[in-house]
Amino acid sequence: MVKKLLTIGILLTILLSLISGCANTPNLTYSEVTTEKLNKRVAKFITDHELSNGIYIFYNNEKEIYLFLNNKNVKQGDKAGFYKDVVVEDKGDTIAISFNEYYTNDYSNVERNRLVYRIKVNKDFEYLKVYKNGKETYIDVVGS
Repeated sequence: MVKKLLTIGILLTILLSLISGCANTPNLTYSEVTTEKLNKRVAKFITDHELSNGIYIFYNNEKEIYLFLNNKNVKQGDKAGFYKDVVVEDKGDTIAISFNEYYTNDYSNVERNRLVYRIKVNKDFEYLKVYKNGKETYIDVVGS
C-alpha cells in the first residue's frame, strides 16, 4: 500500500512538473498605451517627432520597445490618415509589426491617427520588420 502511494505521489509530481513547464511565458506581448502614462524619455521621443507623420520605434531598454504611428498632420484639402488592425508577432528571430492605414475625408474621428504601443520582449530578436497594408515598409526614425 505504501509503495502504491509513493508511486502515485511520484507520478503526480512528474505530471505537475510537465504541466507547469508547458505554461511558459510568451516571447512578446503588446498593448496600446496613452501618452500620459509614458516615462519622460519615451514621451520626449514622441514629442520630438509628433510634427511629422510616420512610423517610429523607440527602444526604451532591451525588454521594452515603443511603436509610435503618427498620421496626425493633415494639410488642408488632403485626406486624413488613420490606423487599424495593429498586430505584433513573434516570427522566430523577427518581431513583425503589421497594420492597415486608411484615409478619409471625415476629420471628426481623429483618435486613430496617432497610436502608441508598448511591446515587451522576453527573448532576443535579430530583426524588427514593419508591414503596412500587407507590404513591408520602412521605419522613419529609430531611437533609444
